Amino acid sequence: MSNHRIIPQFPLGWREKIQQAADDYGTPLFVYFTDIMEMQLNTLRTALPSHAKLFYSVKANPNPWIMRFFAERDVGFELASQGELLIAQHAGIPAEQMILVGPAKTNDELNHAVSAGLQAVVVESATELTRLEKLASGNAPISVALRLNLGRSGGRLSMAGETQFGMEFETALTLLKNVVTKPSLQIIGLHTYPGTQRFSPEDVLDSCKALIEAAVILQKETSARLSFLDFGGGFGLPVRKGDEMPDWRVLRNLLTPIISDYVAQHPWTTTLAFEAGRFLAAPSGVLVMTVQDVKTNGERQYVLLDGGIAQFGFDDRYFGLRPPMMEVLTDSDSPIVKLTLCGPLCTPADRIAADILISQPRDGDRICIFNTGAYGLTANPGLFLSQGFAAEALVDKDGIRLIRRRFSAIEYAELTTLPDFIPYAR
Repeated sequence: MSNHRIIPQFPLGWREKIQQAADDYGTPLFVYFTDIMEMQLNTLRTALPSHAKLFYSVKANPNPWIMRFFAERDVGFELASQGELLIAQHAGIPAEQMILVGPAKTNDELNHAVSAGLQAVVVESATELTRLEKLASGNAPISVALRLNLGRSGGRLSMAGETQFGMEFETALTLLKNVVTKPSLQIIGLHTYPGTQRFSPEDVLDSCKALIEAAVILQKETSARLSFLDFGGGFGLPVRKGDEMPDWRVLRNLLTPIISDYVAQHPWTTTLAFEAGRFLAAPSGVLVMTVQDVKTNGERQYVLLDGGIAQFGFDDRYFGLRPPMMEVLTDSDSPIVKLTLCGPLCTPADRIAADILISQPRDGDRICIFNTGAYGLTANPGLFLSQGFAAEALVDKDGIRLIRRRFSAIEYAELTTLPDFIPYAR
């Protein structure tokens, strides 16, 4: 049956709005609801200590309209590339609201960060800090946070322990002893990010404790006074049917006494940051696709859609055995049947859901996949088989608007610089 009861409460008339957006802009199409973004933001702010600062992880969804929405609500921005920095600047995000992270920053990226005057550049190694110092020479002091790899990980993708991210505690201690007086650099804080899609509040608590313990020792052993601590994020939420929904409300009571005690002893620490991209954006998004064909091969009935893993791929190694949360948008009195849903790519991997029970769709019906507001458009192979990338629409108090048009494979082809390339004749 339809499982929309375990997804966020969309505003009245949401089905009609999605249908209208699909009629106006075509499918596959991502449709985002600002009401859900607002709800997610309020939920997370309620779950964290009152003095916590939230940063939006731009990699989750870099659409400038979405970035402006959060900027207007005093959310900071965590960027992971020069491209994201350019988008943020294009969106009018103030430099003092942005930090730059990433394990292999180029000199171009570091130069851009230096000239932009960001709130902080998060440095991942001693080598990167040395390069940044040379590039920053002669400029105003650059604010730096050291990314610590504390060896504690969790969630769907581990980013701590034996990974390429961050530096060991001993390296940070050496850098703080030797670099704290450098005129071109100002080490203002620490950063960590143990993993993504973490479903345990206690796991988040443990990583926060670890960073606080490191901050206490580093400041005791050196002359550093750290004004900025970034605890990372990875707040998990359901993506596929059967995923858990953690009760993040318990975090405030768990974290508040620990953080309050730390701040009482280190009053110069004024920014206590947490990062959230997927949590803020994912539930707001619906991927709507159109049924192109319904057919039977063997004992299976297949529904073929104009969208699939090119828009919603992630890393489902079960090839549709863990289906996303979805429903037939034009649901009426159709019987519930067992179906396998596939996209248009010429690969058996383009299977969205295998042998699920859902209302019988017909040619031309629309099917929605929920929780696709993060890592939908940008984390999947839109150029595989030259499919291009889906458009994006936004539903807010002013109605429905197109916020990114479809990017076609022809446009991608025309970016070539080969001298014998003949542009497509229109």
